[in-house]
Amino acid sequence: PYVANIHELDESVREFEPLEALLVPAGQDGTYYHELLSETSRYRLKKGGMLAMEVGASQGRKVARIMEEVGLSFVTIKEDLNSIERVVAGIWSQ
Repeated sequence: PYVANIHELDESVREFEPLEALLVPAGQDGTYYHELLSETSRYRLKKGGMLAMEVGASQGRKVARIMEEVGLSFVTIKEDLNSIERVVAGIWSQ
């Protein structure tokens, strides 16, 4: 989930995707789960383990900063076939 406001979603997405798979808890930023997963990755990943997360349009750089702040290295942003930032990944190297 990476959408904070249901009105940000295209109608085709609202009609066919379960909202629980798209929306963060009420009142939270769209990167809420990205921050939570990034912060807990230090306890879940072995050295060399990778964390990769799908992001919404325009969230890539913010999520990359979050990942770098918690200590992930080699953080990269990958675009989808429409050249929209779609996945941010980093390696736990500590």
